[in-house]
Amino acid sequence: MNRAGAPLETLHKNGQRRRQATVAKVNAALEHMANQRTDPINVSSVARTAGVSRTWIRGEPSVVLAIAEAEVERLRQALDHT
Repeated sequence: MNRAGAPLETLHKNGQRRRQATVAKVNAALEHMANQRTDPINVSSVARTAGVSRTWIRGEPSVVLAIAEAEVERLRQALDHT
């Protein structure tokens, strides 16, 4: 590989690390919110709790799916306790 490709590779790796760190923040927020079992779990509440943008979340389909699944589970648990 020539030297011109090295900066692009570094940028790509840094981007991957940032994404992984952001996903970890979202997962921690989801876990925290699931344990609280009070507030609705949606894109806005997760973004606020995790300290990430709603736009970033909406650009990550797997994260949107995880949020929807967490809200469904929260609602199931709420119904089981009534």
